[in-house]
Amino acid sequence: MRAQVGGTGESMFGFRFEQRGAVATLHLSHREVPGGVDPHALDPLWDCLDRQLARPSPVTCILLDGALLGLSHAKALTWPSSPADLQRPSEIGNIAVVREANFFNRMVDWARQINSFVVIAAHGEVALQLAAPLLAADLRIISEQTTFVSLLGRMELPALGALPWFLSRLAGPARATELLLSQEPLRAQDAHRLGLANLVVGSADWEADVLTKVEHLASLPSRQLLLIKRAAVASDGELKSFLAQERAWI
Repeated sequence: MRAQVGGTGESMFGFRFEQRGAVATLHLSHREVPGGVDPHALDPLWDCLDRQLARPSPVTCILLDGALLGLSHAKALTWPSSPADLQRPSEIGNIAVVREANFFNRMVDWARQINSFVVIAAHGEVALQLAAPLLAADLRIISEQTTFVSLLGRMELPALGALPWFLSRLAGPARATELLLSQEPLRAQDAHRLGLANLVVGSADWEADVLTKVEHLASLPSRQLLLIKRAAVASDGELKSFLAQERAWI
């Protein structure tokens, strides 16, 4: 399944979906966005993700080729959950946000809730403030040319998709604050050192390297992958609750 939506001229958001055995792969790409993206043009993407939520593959891989930074330049990044959510958006820099129903929150919820082990890989420039979907993945991979760039000063909010929560868990509250305040680019190896990525791959064949790793994961028992995912999510709570959850898995 392929789709290209939105924008003018060379402004284009595209995605390609492939199902091969136990692996579902979704490739998203987005480059220059002078005209922005109509949020309704994302219908095919959400249809694809919703189908995966209803009938998940053991492993789901999302490849982001400049997609997060590209979306940061769009006129609208939001998706209303119901007609009642279609309020007048407030302008934050060049980003229109319908509060409590934005694109990034929905992507984070999807990655955490789906009964599939989610691998998200990024290549190119990634807007740090919009990187929560990447950090919500069960396994995070970036290419060696990936750079996290700051939108500080261009957004009223510090970040979207609960990014400060993810950064605090991965790097600690002090480093999370430092990252959110910094306007310096964060290189791939530094991002890996801080825990924002589990693995850094070469840039020349980054997609092939990622898919090799994904295929290895798909060869493992799917129930164990899902329990690893659930255990990591459950670790957010108290030890007593985690032990009770563990007993339910046995």
